[in-house]
Amino acid sequence: MGKNKKVEPKKDKVDTGAEDYVGDKKEFDPSFSGPRGIKRKPRDVPCVIIFLIFWIGMLGVGFLGVNIGDPTKLIYGFDSNEVMCGVGTTTLFGCPSGTTQDMTPFKNLYWPNPSDINTRYCVSKCPTALLETVYYGPDNNTLINGIPGGTSEVLYKCVPKLLAELDSRTDTGNDTITLGDLLDNPGKVVEYFLGQAYEHWPVIAVSAGVALVVAFVWLIFLWLFAAVIVWITIVGIILGSIAFTVLMYIKGGVIDATELTSALNTGLNYIIGVANSASIFLTQGQLTNITAGNASIASEISALNDVMDSVPIDAKTAEILAYVFTAVSIILLILFCALIKRILIAVQIIREATKAMFRVVSMIFFPIITYTWVIIFAAYGLAILIFLGSSGSFNPFTLSFDDVKSEDLCLFLRLLGYAESLLNSTVGVQANLTSVNFTIPGPVMNTLMVYHLFGFIWTFELVRAISFLSIAGSVSVWYFSRNKKDVSRFEVFASYNRALRYHLGSAAFGSFLIAVIQIIRILFNVMMNRLKKAKDHPVVKFLWVAINCCLKCLKRFIDFLNKQSYIQISIHGYGFCKGAKEGFFLVLRNIARVGVVGIIGNFVVLLGKIIIGAATGLLVYVYFEYIIRIEETPVFVVVLCALVGFVIGIAAMQVFDVAIDTIVICFCEDVERNDGIEKPYFMSDNLRKLVGGKKKNKADP
Repeated sequence: MGKNKKVEPKKDKVDTGAEDYVGDKKEFDPSFSGPRGIKRKPRDVPCVIIFLIFWIGMLGVGFLGVNIGDPTKLIYGFDSNEVMCGVGTTTLFGCPSGTTQDMTPFKNLYWPNPSDINTRYCVSKCPTALLETVYYGPDNNTLINGIPGGTSEVLYKCVPKLLAELDSRTDTGNDTITLGDLLDNPGKVVEYFLGQAYEHWPVIAVSAGVALVVAFVWLIFLWLFAAVIVWITIVGIILGSIAFTVLMYIKGGVIDATELTSALNTGLNYIIGVANSASIFLTQGQLTNITAGNASIASEISALNDVMDSVPIDAKTAEILAYVFTAVSIILLILFCALIKRILIAVQIIREATKAMFRVVSMIFFPIITYTWVIIFAAYGLAILIFLGSSGSFNPFTLSFDDVKSEDLCLFLRLLGYAESLLNSTVGVQANLTSVNFTIPGPVMNTLMVYHLFGFIWTFELVRAISFLSIAGSVSVWYFSRNKKDVSRFEVFASYNRALRYHLGSAAFGSFLIAVIQIIRILFNVMMNRLKKAKDHPVVKFLWVAINCCLKCLKRFIDFLNKQSYIQISIHGYGFCKGAKEGFFLVLRNIARVGVVGIIGNFVVLLGKIIIGAATGLLVYVYFEYIIRIEETPVFVVVLCALVGFVIGIAAMQVFDVAIDTIVICFCEDVERNDGIEKPYFMSDNLRKLVGGKKKNKADP
């Protein structure tokens, strides 16, 4: 009994996460051997059934969309007279009866005035010259602002381009409009970039492998130097805050640079005097170095004072900022001193996450499976949305003309819409052309599109949830193994099998919650964007922003709850609700520890994404510039490779992020369950040194 009394206080001391806790602490269980020892059964089965039924409905919607939709409407587009470009034969509106036109050659959609997207025409070839002689309107004397007919074809659309011989043009109101705002031949730019990508596609493909190698190197670097990175960052933030505070004091006139120099001189002389009085005699060389250093500091402060005088901040504002950042610096120092042990634990947890990833090395490649499913579902989902979106009909407004004969109007439409001879013609026609708008599908079609979109989001979130469960499961198996070498390097696939076999319903439940919030946000923003004058009202704007903010915060909270639930599910085989409850309360009991690890972990993850992407781009640049010595480095290819590296970095760091989250939860549960003496920890010896406890019999690999 006496021995037990000595153990319990030590356990309480070890649990530094919180003084008070919520929920029931995890109790010691001698039979607990980690996730592989749990007897599992399928959980949340009704959610799987509902998901499958929902997908049957999605397949029905997809079948309907394919049968009634026509994507060519979106590819080629329609002109202002509801005529589809590039498809079939049509009767020319306003022409004598029987006047038809084969639209097959006229595949490109052209806007004479880019600022009026509702007035558009089908043309066989995008105009390449400036139209300045076309007049129409009630007064028959209205210049159409020198129509920028110089265009370039991009995806069957005539996009305006900048004419090299013109710097500016004048509209009918005599206001000068600079053409520098227009894009210079976007079609050629796109063609040039695509040509570069096609020419160097092997380099782009290899860059994915290069990025993966860089990711491995970065993980090794974290394993070896995580502490250095974290401490340099923390100390740098504190010193930066202090330095900014001093600069603001100088700018605000609270501290004089001359007085600061004098104080430094006094301080250094005092240090020399103390050293001499303590019989620590300094050599002449050391005294010379100190004096020279002091003079250099004084010179730098004087130069800094001159620089601060040029900073565009008034003295009062600088003084206020100085006081604010004084408080910030003090708070940072207090937090640093109070959380130093938790920072040490956080650094070690990051190192443990890298060790887990190197042991179960297959989890680094696991995102390939995730992204494959995402691409498949995204391709299907977007294709069906395109079919559904192209299933509407056209409802043209009435065209009104002022005393214009049908023959003249027919000529006008022929010239303007279906011939390039307009470039050398002058046509005077009095007409008010109104646009033809694409009719939004009816309520039933809108409902089907929302239904399909919701299913797409739900499926996407489900794929992410299964991925999270698989990675968390393999990391938790590694953590709770007494001998880490017994863990298979392909443990992630065993965890993937457990997730699909037993926890698909729990994943469907969590992903459903996220999908509901996402679809509410989308519908809310669509509704607000359809408002006309009302959406510019200050109250409406405030409500728009406030509701969006609330929905975003709610999504983040559900994301957090899902993570905790999935980790508990991967460890203990709970259902979703029990996993969420246990995980949430475990975090509350260890809020400080989890918070510190979360902040430091997020920083390291973000840094990793940036470094992997930048390093990949840099290596590709070095390859072009110094290895094959290409005459003109394809900048677009370098940027594209950097983006590929960034995507690979996101995938690798997502796995790393899940590993960190799982390790910290396993660590908190380990500390609650065990005391490190009679109840041995599962954690590694490096973590055990930070919390106390007996060393394991078997050393960690």
